[in-house]
Amino acid sequence: MNGIEFEARVKNGIIKIPDQYKELENASLKIKIQSYHLSPPKNKRLRLKQLLSEIQQKNIFKSITYPETWQRKVRNDFYN
Repeated sequence: MNGIEFEARVKNGIIKIPDQYKELENASLKIKIQSYHLSPPKNKRLRLKQLLSEIQQKNIFKSITYPETWQRKVRNDFYN
């Protein structure tokens, strides 16, 4: 099947596929989502959770061999 395109609104995490595509019911699909108004969440707790998830995925601390030494240096650099 070729790709299709339609606009939909997400409600409670659910995207309703239009009736004209009933043949897609129970099919395996690859979904690509493009939002018109993708903005950062207003909920501070949710935003913090997203940022921590990004840090975890990037693994920004993987090159630190000795965490205590690194932390001491960062602390000293901050206060000096």
